[in-house]
Amino acid sequence: MMNKNKILKRCFPVCLALMPIGVLFGILAGQHGFNFLAVLLFSALGFTGSGQFIFLGYYQDDFLSVGYITAFIIILSMNIRYIPMTLVNTPQVENHQKLILYAHLLSDESFAIEKIEDDYQTHFKIRVYVFSTWIVSTLIGQTLSYLIPQNIIYLLNISFPISSTLLTLSLLNIRSSLSNDKKYLFILLFLLNIALIKLINPSLFWIPAIILNYLILKLRT
Repeated sequence: MMNKNKILKRCFPVCLALMPIGVLFGILAGQHGFNFLAVLLFSALGFTGSGQFIFLGYYQDDFLSVGYITAFIIILSMNIRYIPMTLVNTPQVENHQKLILYAHLLSDESFAIEKIEDDYQTHFKIRVYVFSTWIVSTLIGQTLSYLIPQNIIYLLNISFPISSTLLTLSLLNIRSSLSNDKKYLFILLFLLNIALIKLINPSLFWIPAIILNYLILKLRT
């Protein structure tokens, strides 16, 4: 198991970058009537940054732009990526009950920090640090929401580019020493995803894209 200080050192830059996003969510949630306990439960049980922002956007107009079922499908399709992420990055453990909480704590940020050769304890601590950062930052934002005038809150863009931030963090998990074959494979997958966006649509391409990417990577590794 890796030394605690080394784990903290690996987590610190990512957790630091995550905090403003969590604070932003907490502020927006507080301004929309979510109290301290609601934000705590929402962040702890949901724990999906992009999904929480999307939900808040739908909640803002009482789900009038989309129905409840459509909102559920969209948020689910955004987060179904965690299934292949869990499959490829879960260390072997004897007690499989441990994996319930372990899987719940998975996030794009923790996946970017973890290494395949890390053991279960190292992965778990990384996920706890990221999870705790998200919880604390959203609660800070919710507390600050009472101090920010209502007219200023509309200057905050609820469609904050979470996806680009998470993409950057995920790229940290790709080593610079990739072979040419693997580089070509990543280019191929990128072009495949672009094609799926064009063929289907930006909202629903996630499910087939994740399945195809996982199958191709599984066959090549």
